[in-house]
Amino acid sequence: MVLLGPGGETHDFDTVALANFDGAYAVVRHLQRLGHKRIATLTGPASNRDAQQRLEGYRAAMREAGVSQTRTLELRGDFTEPSGYQAVQALLKLPHRPSALFVANDVMAVGALGALREAGLRVPRDVAVAGFDDIAIARHLTPPLTTVHVDAYQLGERALQRLLRRDAGEPAPGRSHEVLPTWLVVRASCGGTPSEGRRVGDAPAKRVVKRTLAVKRRPVIAKAKK
Repeated sequence: MVLLGPGGETHDFDTVALANFDGAYAVVRHLQRLGHKRIATLTGPASNRDAQQRLEGYRAAMREAGVSQTRTLELRGDFTEPSGYQAVQALLKLPHRPSALFVANDVMAVGALGALREAGLRVPRDVAVAGFDDIAIARHLTPPLTTVHVDAYQLGERALQRLLRRDAGEPAPGRSHEVLPTWLVVRASCGGTPSEGRRVGDAPAKRVVKRTLAVKRRPVIAKAKK
């Protein structure tokens, strides 16, 4: 079996995942370079590892900029368009509105842009917006969405290659955990100079492959997380 996405603490399966932390960190640092200090984020489900890693990247970039307390700027979504719309409605009720919003996926960003437009706010003049995933519609939104590009085709291809090798009985020393790069795509929604390719300052690191030795482990009783 091959898992698509971060495998958490498990080493029982091969995994192929995305550099979620790096992508989130890069987009928030980009917003900071544009002069934004009060940057909110709309995250995904708490149980989703991709969402957790993107939130960790956001927090790391904010700490680096001297902002250690971000909980009041973190809103929870569920990766759907309605949750993006509803989160922005809550965001606009804050006593001090943020000047920028990092949304943990582009689908929620679509809803967020709709809510901002209905509120009469201009993007990026009043609120800058950036997403994650670079879905097909992102470049066609009004304004076109700054986002983090994800190569979904490569993600599936790498997982299938590993699965076929396992099924063919190809010997393997242990489980592999591969992380594919992401990169920042700058468009008009954040007010920066548009750039459809990799920005030199945010070029992704080479693909990372970690291997763990296959070892026999005693069965354990899983405890439910609160």
